[in-house]
This record gives sequence, C-alpha cells and structure tokens, in this order.
Amino acid sequence: MNKTPLISVIIPVYNGEERLPKCLKSIRKQDYPQDKIEIIIVDDDSSDHTVEVAKSFGCVVTRNGSHNPERGKSIGIEQANGEYLFFIDDDNILTKRDWLSKLVDAVVSEDCVGGQAAWFQYSKKASLPDKYMAL
Repeated sequence: MNKTPLISVIIPVYNGEERLPKCLKSIRKQDYPQDKIEIIIVDDDSSDHTVEVAKSFGCVVTRNGSHNPERGKSIGIEQANGEYLFFIDDDNILTKRDWLSKLVDAVVSEDCVGGQAAWFQYSKKASLPDKYMAL
C-alpha cells in the first residue's frame, strides 16, 4: 500500500459560494501532498457562483441535480479516483494543517476501513441553529 495514497475529498454543495472558499482553503493548506488530494465538488444545480469558486481551487466539479446530499455523496464516490474517500460539508473547515496527514496515517497504519470525526468546533459568530448543527 502506498504510504502517501491519493485521497478523494467529496463535498456535496448547493449554493455554497459564501461557505465553500473557507472549506477549500483549509484543504489546500494541509501539509498532505496536494498532488495526492483530489477534491470532488458535487454541485446540486447551484444558482450562485459555487461552480466557479470550486474550479478556482482546482476541484473536479460534477452535477447532482437530485436535491439530495446523500445522492451527491454517491455521485462523488462514482467519480473518485482515490484510494481513500473523505466526506466533508461545505461549511466545515480543517482547523489544523496536519489534519489530513494524521487521518491518513491512522487509516493506513491500522489498516482501517473507515472513521468519523469525534470533535467539532463552531464559530462564535455563527447563528444559534448553525452552532447546534455543528455539534
């Protein structure tokens, strides 16, 4: 197994023009080799500039159109080339530069088939419903 495998980051999005840049910046700032990160944006017929934002970060963009984020994840899986898949929502960010490296290292060294984040943080500026949903 490759010690630095290609990973596919799948992000289902609908009208994410405002949220998506922070998410993508946090992925692009990771210390994991960028040529080993494939970001797949599954756009659900956004009416804003989501697609343009995604392309400006070098993402692969594909269409969902079903207005179902779970279907969007399935479409992302179909498009993925990575050895491992990572799902994130467009309003999430990776708070530390070594987040992906540690995740991949744990998965590879433990021969793991899956995992889930166990710690979440929200912005103090977020609305009460957004804070609740983050937790």
